[in-house]
Amino acid sequence: MITEEKMLNYLQSQLDDFNEDKARYGVGNHIVSKKFDVMIACKEMTEALIVKPVNLGLDGKVTVTENLVNVIAKDAEAYHDIFFKVDDTIIHVAEGSGDNLDNEDIKAGYIDYIYYEVYDLAGNEKDGGMIMLTDYFVDLYSATSDAISDVLEDIYDSVDKYTELMENGGIKYYTVDDINELPEGVLEKKVVKEA
Repeated sequence: MITEEKMLNYLQSQLDDFNEDKARYGVGNHIVSKKFDVMIACKEMTEALIVKPVNLGLDGKVTVTENLVNVIAKDAEAYHDIFFKVDDTIIHVAEGSGDNLDNEDIKAGYIDYIYYEVYDLAGNEKDGGMIMLTDYFVDLYSATSDAISDVLEDIYDSVDKYTELMENGGIKYYTVDDINELPEGVLEKKVVKEA
């Protein structure tokens, strides 16, 4: 009988094998590349069978993350996209959907990301980016708002902006439910996507 423990042990053996060959032959080797593909297929199969996200850690360990369905059910509001004003911009922050992770990202150990966009007050997009994560977003942050300091540090290359905002009354953020509070151009782009 296939059990969660057997699946995770098998996946751990695949990860160990991959890491040995990577150390021996290097990342560009065709054997290592094939083993990587097999390991990812095994990871996806394991996740499907145990219905839990599995992390292939940079430390060489296979771990199981809390079931994302349970996390969402536990506090669906906590992980909504958020918007907040900084000076003359509106910043949109969301958990990455996973669509932007490519094979190179996965090989580098990234499994999730923070997605953000920066708009001017007229609703025109000025900037945006992703902060790559080696752990799942829901394991690092108890809510999307907890990621604000990391997003500001990425945008401003410093924690100073976050510190300044917190010292001057904190950060008020909005979800898509607060549609009357956001600039019209931002809403046109985001509410359609969220609805």
